[in-house]
Amino acid sequence: MNKMKTIFLTALVVVGTLFTSCSKDDNDSPSIVGSWKTSSSISEEFKDGVSQGKESNSIDANNYEIFTFNNDNTFSDYEVSSNDFSSTDPGTYTIKDNIISLKYSGDTDIDSLSFTLTKDTLVTTFIEEYTSDGIAYKYVTIVTYIRQ
Repeated sequence: MNKMKTIFLTALVVVGTLFTSCSKDDNDSPSIVGSWKTSSSISEEFKDGVSQGKESNSIDANNYEIFTFNNDNTFSDYEVSSNDFSSTDPGTYTIKDNIISLKYSGDTDIDSLSFTLTKDTLVTTFIEEYTSDGIAYKYVTIVTYIRQ
């Protein structure tokens, strides 16, 4: 009977090891690498902490933006607007925790945005704050992108 118990426990350990070693890695989080097209954009202005209202920015076939993030930490920002204007601006990016930092080529400024990411959706939040004539201003822009 002891021999059967030992064989059973050994088999249980082997099977348990197989299940844990074959399980998905915890690193299966979605990747930002790929192309992302705007689907919505909302901006809100605050003046001394009081909301001045929200504005939904126009996103349609004539007004959109596509970010393409590459494996080598480069990106391109392709923008189209209704006044027959389009531009492509390249740059580099870094990600730490839930912050993506964008540095456009030829620019010394770095734009940092918080973000959330799922397999098919990227949501960025950009916050700009400054004081002018003793008044504190804050602009918050939330943009949702869909993977292309």
